[in-house]
Amino acid sequence: MAEVPADILEFRAAADLIRPIVSAFVHRRDNQGRKVVVELLETRPSIQIMLGDAYWVREADASSSWRVAPRIGLWGPRFSWGYGFAPDDINVFAFGLTAAGVERLTGRRARDFVNRIEDLADLSPDLAAELGAMLKTTSGFADRCAAATAVLSRFAPPASEKLPQIVRITARLSATDAPSMPEIAARLGLSDRQMRRLFQEHYGVSPKFFQRVLRFERALQLLHPNPWESSGALEPGAFSDQSHMIREFMALIRMTPRQYALRKATGRDLTLRSVAVEGIAPPPGLAAASPVTGARQLEVDTGSSARRALNV
Repeated sequence: MAEVPADILEFRAAADLIRPIVSAFVHRRDNQGRKVVVELLETRPSIQIMLGDAYWVREADASSSWRVAPRIGLWGPRFSWGYGFAPDDINVFAFGLTAAGVERLTGRRARDFVNRIEDLADLSPDLAAELGAMLKTTSGFADRCAAATAVLSRFAPPASEKLPQIVRITARLSATDAPSMPEIAARLGLSDRQMRRLFQEHYGVSPKFFQRVLRFERALQLLHPNPWESSGALEPGAFSDQSHMIREFMALIRMTPRQYALRKATGRDLTLRSVAVEGIAPPPGLAAASPVTGARQLEVDTGSSARRALNV
C-alpha cells in the first residue's frame, strides 16, 4: 500500500518589500478532501493557486450550484459562509492580500469581490501568466514564496510612499487592543464619518462588522485543538459571556462554538476556516467520503435568518 504523505500547512509572513499589498504566504497539502465543508468567514482577500485536484465551491443558498474554482483565482473577503468540496487530496499555494493589494493587482476594490471567486486571468492576465510560469520553475514552499515575492514586488508601492490610508485603518481595526472608532479616526487625521465611509468603499461592510468577523476569527483559534495560525489573543471582554459568544457564532455562521470545537476534535484537519458538514450533496458525479465514525452530525441553517444576521 502506498504511503500517505503527511499533512502540510506552512505559513510565512510576507517580506517588508511587499507587506503593503501582501500579508503572508500559505501552503496546504492534505488528504482531507472527499467531504463537503462549510467555508467560514474570512476578512482577508487572497490569491489561491490550485497545485493539484480541482476544488469546487457553492454559496449557502439552496438554489446555488456547484462550480469549479479557477486554478489561479482571486478569492474575495467572505462575509457570509458557503460550501467547498475537493474530490481528492487538497494542494494549494496562496497569499493573503491587503485591500490596497487587491486594488494594485486588479485595479478594483476588495468590495467588488466580497463572497466571490474570480479567475485571475480575467482580472490581471499578465500577473496570472507570470504566476503560472512560476509554478513550472519552482517546487518547494520557500522557492515559491521567493519567486512570488519577485513577481509581486513590481506592484508594491515605493518604500518612500506613505502607506495607503485603508491599510492603516485596517491595521488599527485589527489590533487586539483597538481603540474606539472615533479614536482610530482621530489618530489617522480623519473624522469618524470619513473613516467609516472610506472603509465601506473598500470592503463593502462597516468597520464594526469587520471587527465582529475578526473577533470571530480569533475565537476559532481558541476553539481549535491545534491552531496553526494566530493573529493575537482574543481581547479581554471580546464577548461579555458565553451566551454572547454563542449568539455571535449563530448570527455569523449558524453553528455554535461547541459544534465547531467538536468537529475539529473529531477530524484531524489543521484549517481554521472550514468545517466538515453532513447532509449536503457534493457536486454531481462526485462521491463524498463516509462520515467519520462517532462524529456528531452538524446541520447548518441556510434560511433567511442566517442571511438577515449578516446584514448587521
